[in-house]
Amino acid sequence: MKAQRGELRLSVPFGYVWHREAGLGLDADLRLQEVIRLIFTRFRELGSARQVLLSMKAEQIHFPDLLMKVA
Repeated sequence: MKAQRGELRLSVPFGYVWHREAGLGLDADLRLQEVIRLIFTRFRELGSARQVLLSMKAEQIHFPDLLMKVA
C-alpha cells in the first residue's frame, strides 16, 4: 500500500541518490562519480569483480569519504 501512496522508501546503492523528479542518479561528489565509473570500466576490461578489486587495491584506489557519507 505504501507504494501506491508514494511512501515506499528503498535504499539506493552507495554512490547514488534518489531524485523524486528525475529518479536514480549519481551522487554529486565528482570524486565518487569518478571511482564508480572506474569500477565499471575496469569490470568491462578485466571481466570479474575480483580482478577489479585486486587492481584497485594494488593502486590504492578507495571510495572517497566513505565513512563521512555513511555517518
